[in-house]
Amino acid sequence: MYIYNSRGQVVKTLTSMTSQGFDTGCTLDSNQEYNVVPKNDQFDFSPSSRNVEVRACPDITRLSFQCTQKPDKNGRIVAKLPSDCIAVQGVTTVINIYNQSGSLIEVLKPDSSGTYDTGCRIPCNQTYTLVPQNDHCSFSPSRQSVTVKCCPDITTATFQCSCEKEKGRLIVRMDSSCIPGTISEGV
Repeated sequence: MYIYNSRGQVVKTLTSMTSQGFDTGCTLDSNQEYNVVPKNDQFDFSPSSRNVEVRACPDITRLSFQCTQKPDKNGRIVAKLPSDCIAVQGVTTVINIYNQSGSLIEVLKPDSSGTYDTGCRIPCNQTYTLVPQNDHCSFSPSRQSVTVKCCPDITTATFQCSCEKEKGRLIVRMDSSCIPGTISEGV
């Protein structure tokens, strides 16, 4: 809480509260006008400041402010993959998210509808690299950098894939008397 005199100079900074609120005690010159400005990086105040003339002690001049918490500075990434890329040969594709220094910060798995979504949990206005991973697929692009917008905006990334077809196995049985001369080379 900052208290300015009529010349715009800070005359008092209040950093601790009593049971009655922020209190200057009887330290301000009376019958003077002051501008009171609450300050907290996590809150917006209404009004943002108030002008008041301070009465002489023992009178008490009182002010009130309302506050609302500032929205988090977080962002959201939604990554999209074709549905046939999400689960391949029993392996679920994940999307690794790396920060600007190259550290892995999150491994995204698809939700029940196949969407890869961070929710509004990662710091916004920063660049991240998304790398899809599934040993049975190759992805295009193989990695994608995005600068994340702050919520409620959504930053999207889209990938295509080429995945191995599932392999099958066939066993042919026959009587041992049929084996000599039977072609057994692969086609």
